[in-house]
Amino acid sequence: MSGNTSDYLRELIRHDQKKRAVKRLRQRTNEGVRSGRAVRARLRSLPD
Repeated sequence: MSGNTSDYLRELIRHDQKKRAVKRLRQRTNEGVRSGRAVRARLRSLPD
């Protein structure tokens, strides 16, 4: 990876944000499955 320390830190922050978003999505999906209630979902784009 080329760049400076600031670029590296931004990359780490972005990676952490994506990991947290995936974790939240998995948790909410699991909660929905366990709830047993059928609901109609609307798809939304996740941030890149």
